[in-house]
Amino acid sequence: MSARLKELREKNARTVTTARAALDGVTDATPAERRAELEREFDAAMADYDRIEAEIRRVEKLEGIEARERAAAEALERDAEEARKKGRPGADVRAPGAAQPEKAEVRSAFRTLLLGGVSALTEEQRAALHENGTFAPIDPEIRALTTGTGSSGGFTVPREFLAMIEKTMADWGPMLDPNAVTIMTTDGGNLLEMPSIDDTAVRGDQFAENADITDDGGVDPTFGQITLSAYMHASEIVKAPIQLMQDSAFQVESLLAELFGERMARTANDKLTLADGSSKPQGIAVGAGAGVTAASATAIAADELIDLQHTVNPAYRRSPKCAWMFNDTILRNIRKLKDSENRYIWQPPNIQLGEPGQLLGKPYWINPSMPAATAGLRPIVFGDLSKYVVRRVNGFQFFVFRERYMPALQLGFMSFGRMDGKVINTAAVKRLTMAAS
Repeated sequence: MSARLKELREKNARTVTTARAALDGVTDATPAERRAELEREFDAAMADYDRIEAEIRRVEKLEGIEARERAAAEALERDAEEARKKGRPGADVRAPGAAQPEKAEVRSAFRTLLLGGVSALTEEQRAALHENGTFAPIDPEIRALTTGTGSSGGFTVPREFLAMIEKTMADWGPMLDPNAVTIMTTDGGNLLEMPSIDDTAVRGDQFAENADITDDGGVDPTFGQITLSAYMHASEIVKAPIQLMQDSAFQVESLLAELFGERMARTANDKLTLADGSSKPQGIAVGAGAGVTAASATAIAADELIDLQHTVNPAYRRSPKCAWMFNDTILRNIRKLKDSENRYIWQPPNIQLGEPGQLLGKPYWINPSMPAATAGLRPIVFGDLSKYVVRRVNGFQFFVFRERYMPALQLGFMSFGRMDGKVINTAAVKRLTMAAS
């Protein structure tokens, strides 16, 4: 953690203390004028908290980009030094089972591929991309119209580029974060069938010595089946000027990773949160089991959160992925809630120990796609979030549009992926639903 981030987090911790002191001063015996003053202090402190949190996110994002840029520059420098030592150009033929090419070497080849297509690659660059899994080797005797997807501009993204996209996706929402939900990656997109069973209501019985054990089939387990498909999701098209792409000091991979990551993340997070499951993924707010219905159409009470927590069996509450999920506005309202003993149910983060904030003893995920506290909507889910499974088909595909935007001296880029999502156990994840208006 940088000194700036530490300073901001400590400042926010002091802001939380100020806000808590203000609310603690509001009791039934507090005069109206003093109550109004304390409420203004609380609102001002919370506004400062939100402003500092936004700055923290900006600093974290900037420092992450700077770190990746430094790593990429260092890798390129190492690659250049290695090339000087080997006296390139000249193909470096690798035996089967040899080590994968350096990341900088793959990035350099990938940039050449973006700007000039397959024909611009040297034999060494083709070998590097092939070993990295970007595309299969190309037979020079096969003409352009029959060389397959690569000749049309479609390539599997190099692994290090994909990792950058994955990180950005996690930053934009928790539904693609393996720390929040379960991610399953498959090589193909055929239907994935998963068996399910709920045997929790069945108990054993006591039998007399030498008596026959009942075998009438009355307690045989009933199996179900959950099917995960692979729905297509695309980033839309990103256009970049050729002049910018040709600037050797500019890390085009970082820009594209950020753009594609953000676009794919927003789309995927929305679908995996709210989609109804009809020819599309089933969002977690839709697929979670019925838990608690709020008394109000627009407000959530502390007791309702406690009730929701206890609709989930303790077996699931012990899971390391048991957590809450809601949007930032809901969190703001929850911060003000107290239990029957006038204690805040929200616990601020522990800066010294590096522990995140908690709600009723459990962590929470901020999901911007979760709905507001509006009549009939489902703004909160709670439970073992690992029981929400995201199925993804391995490998993003990356397409380059070389002719379509050429009059403006631009190249177009597009990425797509296939995925589905579903709650596989509704007993493990429950939702709070607002009252109908």
